[in-house]
Amino acid sequence: MHIDDHISSNLWIDMDDDKKRKLSKDIIDAFNKRKPIAATLTKVIADWQVYFFELKRYKSGQKLLKRIGPVVIGVELEKFLSYEYRPRFVLYNLINSRSNTLITIIDQVIKDERGLDATVEYAKHSDTYLRSCELLNKKSQVTLFGKVTVENIIKGILSFVENDMYGNCFWSCDAVMQLSRLLNEEHKREEYFDKAVELARQKVPSAILETCSLGTEKWINDNRSLTINEINSRISDSIRKFNFDDIPEY
Repeated sequence: MHIDDHISSNLWIDMDDDKKRKLSKDIIDAFNKRKPIAATLTKVIADWQVYFFELKRYKSGQKLLKRIGPVVIGVELEKFLSYEYRPRFVLYNLINSRSNTLITIIDQVIKDERGLDATVEYAKHSDTYLRSCELLNKKSQVTLFGKVTVENIIKGILSFVENDMYGNCFWSCDAVMQLSRLLNEEHKREEYFDKAVELARQKVPSAILETCSLGTEKWINDNRSLTINEINSRISDSIRKFNFDDIPEY
């Protein structure tokens, strides 16, 4: 920084040395205290992608995702306020292909040690985002590193529902019912399936359950009778419909 750029040359020449030193210090102090430059979304995405290196940006947006068989999981860096963003763990069920909207099965806002939503100011991103990465990695319902079993995914969804972390849990219960069909052990298939039905009936008002399911009993029977071929066909449809072809699979 050149002091000459900030004051006229004549004024500078006429000053004695003490005034020059004081003015120089004042200008430099003001320069050093200037408002930090806010990180751009591109910078934010790039930094989070370094930490969660298995994830890939989805459609040039705010999501970093990867596919694990029948589900897609990742992070959404939601623009919460104009000056800050809020990282969230997200999970999508590829077996449900009947909707033209990408339905979030887990949409988990990460809480800090005070129980408040963990947010990051764009202006302080470089200094604070790593802490948020570590917090999300620690508290997410399903790990974002390495391979994850279908049973672990089911447990993560059930934990999310049981802790009342979502408003209408119909789609979360629907996902557990469908995912349970992929388990090898029959007693586990039926145990998780029945648990999901129980939670849906407990937590979703009966009128809403009947509407969302297009008939509760038929919905239960259709999900229970899902075959592996039907599941694989639905997964392929969802990948094509939502352009998940470029999302890495683990």
